[in-house]
Amino acid sequence: MSGSVHEWSMLPEEAPLRRVLVYAPYGLYGGFAAWIVAAAVLFTVGQAFAGSPLALAMVAVLLGGPASVVALWLLVRHDSLPKWLDGLYLTDRLTRRGLALAIAVGAAFVGVVGFLWPRGTVLLVFLGTFVLATVSSSAETTVAFDPDARRLVVRNDRRRDSGATKRIALANVTATYRLPLGSVGLYVCRRAGATPALVSVPERHRPSFERALEEGSRADPSAEPRTPSTTRPMRIALVVVAAKFLAVGLSLGYACYESWLARRGRADEAAG
Repeated sequence: MSGSVHEWSMLPEEAPLRRVLVYAPYGLYGGFAAWIVAAAVLFTVGQAFAGSPLALAMVAVLLGGPASVVALWLLVRHDSLPKWLDGLYLTDRLTRRGLALAIAVGAAFVGVVGFLWPRGTVLLVFLGTFVLATVSSSAETTVAFDPDARRLVVRNDRRRDSGATKRIALANVTATYRLPLGSVGLYVCRRAGATPALVSVPERHRPSFERALEEGSRADPSAEPRTPSTTRPMRIALVVVAAKFLAVGLSLGYACYESWLARRGRADEAAG
């Protein structure tokens, strides 16, 4: 890069908001998972007292069992586990105490949302987790911008030893969308031959950045055609995990329906 390189972070290292954003995705998704586990445990215990071996077998198959073993074997056998873990927004900046507190707060939040808006809880959790994880990941990046070369280097600081970087030639950016966040704008940059990139740009650098984007759009892209970012075993494992989540949700819904029928039957008998 040339001597006119500008470097910045979306949020200062010591900013409280940055710490909150680090834990927020884990808290929301972990809190939701805690409710699922609690419901599964209560359902299992209830069926054990009711003497229903079929229900216990269903829970064992859905929450563990052969499907989980096959999925894990596929990931480990084909060296996909490191790639899988890298996609889970892992960071060495978490502490056990902070993670436990985040999950507790997330569980309380999910419980309140579930009480007020039951139908939208799952959508809110999964969409909210994705949005929070996206913003959180962007908050822990350092951006080096060379306006003369129309080039960016985005370094992920979530893991101190990872050295993960994205080198973005603005000539390969095909479209952008800007999300204003006060004194910082978060740009979603669609790129030829690569996945979209998120770039935080302070307002003071916005004019030169957008000018470089405009100049880059007139240049010929240098990127190669895009290739798949996942292996076949990873895609199979994703299907297995998604099917299990769907099955667990349907099973819990059916269990709630059966419990409602039983309560209504007892109420009818008491009234009669």
